[in-house]
Amino acid sequence: MSTFDEQEPRHDLRAVPDEHHPSPDEGVEQLEREAAATRAELGETVDALAAKLDVRTRAKHGADEQKARVQHAVANVRRSATDREGKPMPQVWAAGVAAAVALVGLPLAVRLVRSRGRRLHRYRGYRL
Repeated sequence: MSTFDEQEPRHDLRAVPDEHHPSPDEGVEQLEREAAATRAELGETVDALAAKLDVRTRAKHGADEQKARVQHAVANVRRSATDREGKPMPQVWAAGVAAAVALVGLPLAVRLVRSRGRRLHRYRGYRL
């Protein structure tokens, strides 16, 4: 059995810093850096979740996108419907007149046919 004096001297790892064992100050600084990075990541995650849950802002953003799409489409139609001077092309005038006639004339035609049919049924003794 050996006595305490005969044993080899023990090295205190805290007293001699080397590459594999950082000093306590370096370990604390490293932990603080990791904690700060984790806090930043957590903050970004919370902000992303809050943005997804904010329905009003998301709806407004969607409406703004839709408005931009419609404005773009209107600009494209205007550009294709006018000549280089900005005047409407004859085909556009013809299409506009046809659309106006259809919008005004179709309901009038339907009303005329229905009223005429009712008058015919009334004279013949039929009821609607």
